[in-house]
Amino acid sequence: MKLSIVMPAYNEEGCIVAVCMEWLALAEERGFVLIAVDDGSRDRTGALLDELAKSHAALRVIHQVNQGHGQAVLNGYREAIGMGALWVFQVDSDGQFLAEDFEAVWSERLHSQFVLGYRKDRADPWLRRVLSLVNRWITEVLLRVRVRRAFLPEHPQGR
Repeated sequence: MKLSIVMPAYNEEGCIVAVCMEWLALAEERGFVLIAVDDGSRDRTGALLDELAKSHAALRVIHQVNQGHGQAVLNGYREAIGMGALWVFQVDSDGQFLAEDFEAVWSERLHSQFVLGYRKDRADPWLRRVLSLVNRWITEVLLRVRVRRAFLPEHPQGR
């Protein structure tokens, strides 16, 4: 089993090191690769990722001019597939999804070809919540794909 974890990042200098270290511990323990895609951050996110990569062979860093979250995700997936990944696990760089919850989502792959995990009470801005609702509606109504919901454990926010 080859797994790559894809993490798009934009202006996350305040938390990127802590979040990457958490995922790198899991990646190094299990032989995964963490692919961090710096989407043209204007802060020190890219430099911090480069510094981490020097001491962590499991970290691959991609730098791109700012093209938005979607393109960062696509570039991360392309890199993962190019490296021979059979599975791609996507996480955000702001620490909302904790590495300790990995197994709860990962085990669901036995029941589906695509798994989407999310928290019931997320700390997202209202626009992102609306976009998530629209995305779910498109998936279920227009594409006629039933989305089974399995909530992740609750964690106090504050990263």
